[in-house]
Amino acid sequence: MRLRRFALLAALFCGWAGRSAGAELSGYAAARYFYLDGVTGGDHYLLDERLRPTFTETLDSLPDVTLTVTPQVLLKQGRNSPAITEVDDYLTVERLYLDAALSRVSLRLGRQELHWGSGKFWNPTDVFRETFLADYWAERKGVNAARADVHLPQAVELSAIVATGDTVFDKNRYAGRATVSRWNQALSAVFMDDQVKDQYVYGADFHGRYKIGYWVEAAWYDAKPKGVPDHAEAATGLDYLIKVRSGAAVAVQYFHDGSGVTHPSQYDRLLTLFGLRTNLAQNYATFSGLLNWNKTATLGLNLIYNLDDGTSFWIPSTNLNLPKGFQINLGANLFAGARGGEFHLASANYLVQQTPPGTFPFLFPSPDEVMNGVASAIYYVWLRWNF
Repeated sequence: MRLRRFALLAALFCGWAGRSAGAELSGYAAARYFYLDGVTGGDHYLLDERLRPTFTETLDSLPDVTLTVTPQVLLKQGRNSPAITEVDDYLTVERLYLDAALSRVSLRLGRQELHWGSGKFWNPTDVFRETFLADYWAERKGVNAARADVHLPQAVELSAIVATGDTVFDKNRYAGRATVSRWNQALSAVFMDDQVKDQYVYGADFHGRYKIGYWVEAAWYDAKPKGVPDHAEAATGLDYLIKVRSGAAVAVQYFHDGSGVTHPSQYDRLLTLFGLRTNLAQNYATFSGLLNWNKTATLGLNLIYNLDDGTSFWIPSTNLNLPKGFQINLGANLFAGARGGEFHLASANYLVQQTPPGTFPFLFPSPDEVMNGVASAIYYVWLRWNF
């Protein structure tokens, strides 16, 4: 907690000082409204307001070093909205890092975004993974890390990262990646010693484009403790650009997660309820489509299909670009398929079957109370101003 408050004060000071010295300012302010269809009891909506400026400035005393600071103010109202008891509940530091550009080496030190991999929705080689199935617009959380990228001749790049937590410093993550690029293609090898999850990760990522885009990304997760099973993950897909209207793109992908299961009777909903997993099954197919109707309107559709239980998750959306940097986005999260599947849980009986014995009421209220908070569909609208 003290570290977070120190970082917050440092970010605010650096942002103010950088702004007074003529730092570059960018970012956005947004309001997002979600209507939860099918829930009972309590509010049927979620509303959040977000202000996220980014200050960037080259330091006068170190002309090759750039400071970036991104504080965020986030307020939430509606169903199960958290209470505000201290500054950390609404004001956080999302980015706070220094960049140094040398002849062949790029260095970044501080709270930063880390993302490896070329797949859609899932990235097996992303050793700092975050998976956004519903909130596809969400920003990644900042990671406290030191990163070095070495640019070698013949389009070879080596990357090394050491990452640590906000409060625990004896369990870190050490990651490295080597990339070779040739003829509009790239091949990467990835390794990580993950002391947080107590595992090693070995991976490879191949992607490129020849009339169509393609990627193959796979990783082996080697658990350190004896008795904990190892598993493999892989994603492969294609994307294609279409000359229609102002431009369109479609992408399809297959994803396999060896740590998942193949039948709803084997699901452990407790893992998703606690946020320990983002998916339960082993095999998924995804589709993404984007159509730029004109300079103002963009239509989109994301589809995630569980190949093991037949349920699916649909995300249609429309984005309108307005003058003065304003945007309006309309969309929905829709669920289909057999009841009891991963994306279509609609019964307290299924919930009981898919959680370990004794879960209710030891860890949660009654199954019916939990199901009261499960939406059959979610509709949203958000307004954003980019500056």
